[in-house]
Amino acid sequence: MTIGRFPALGYASVSQEPTIPAAVGCYNCQNVTMNGVVVAQTSGGSHGVRHTSTTATNAHNTIENSALYDVGVFGIRNGLLAQYTDTDSNVAQFALFENNVIAGYGRTSPAA
Repeated sequence: MTIGRFPALGYASVSQEPTIPAAVGCYNCQNVTMNGVVVAQTSGGSHGVRHTSTTATNAHNTIENSALYDVGVFGIRNGLLAQYTDTDSNVAQFALFENNVIAGYGRTSPAA
């Protein structure tokens, strides 16, 4: 028997919950600024900034002046867990996250 989307006997969490999507995604992007974005009451994450292939670049992105609250998993995810295929050009780098309010995250998956 399941309750909601989690099994009744518990949920086998994975570090940082990499398979759970973000409400706002920036994949394989460069030089993108998100300013004044509000994300609230989502069961997944808020902002996801990452690459989707080993040949993609994800750099010089900014999230600022935003409010992220009551989100199910994470506020801002920049990149993914380290992989053996990572190179200097495909890891998320040179990002700026400033003047953001992140409150009430991990509502549906506390391990996130």
